[in-house]
Amino acid sequence: MKRIVLVLALLFAVQTVWAADMSNKVGFGIGQAIPGGELLSPSYFTMRVGLMPGMVLAPELFLLMVSEDSKVDTVKTSQSNIGLGIGVLFRVLGTNTTNLYGIGGFGFEMDKATTEDYSEGNPSKLTSSQSAFGLDLGLGLEHFVTNTLAVNLNTLSGLSKYSSKTEQEVGPTTTTLVERSGLSFGLKNIDCKLYVIWYVPFM
Repeated sequence: MKRIVLVLALLFAVQTVWAADMSNKVGFGIGQAIPGGELLSPSYFTMRVGLMPGMVLAPELFLLMVSEDSKVDTVKTSQSNIGLGIGVLFRVLGTNTTNLYGIGGFGFEMDKATTEDYSEGNPSKLTSSQSAFGLDLGLGLEHFVTNTLAVNLNTLSGLSKYSSKTEQEVGPTTTTLVERSGLSFGLKNIDCKLYVIWYVPFM
């Protein structure tokens, strides 16, 4: 048992010595969810602040806005999403160019989708909204392509508390069709993101 502990301690010490030092580094990056996201149209904006050689603070902003008009069916649809989050990355293993991180953090997200029907004589509006607050856990892999440019892939899952509501508006009358709230937890909620991050020395 002592030998195993000694070997693990030695491996940790070696990887710490040779791992990329993240202290006093600040990074700015863009990213997208995968699969499904368009890498050339990033929705995630992140920052990295090196607190210690193996610890990084990672605040993040998520923005998505979509609007579509259909003149044939007299229907207009729109969708907006905004999210704020902050995470702490703890290096588990590393080399001089690559770090494997454990990630812990929390975030808040609001989604809203609206469908407006301008049919003559019977205009209506359907609005669905949802908000969620979550605690995240996950893993991240970051590789430095150059001394200042890195590619980061991470995956997160965790516990989230959510509430949602769907309302229909016809003339002056608004009716709540669906309203629910609850907790969600499980690996099926895994979220994968790909980032490109540019680092600069802070001090």
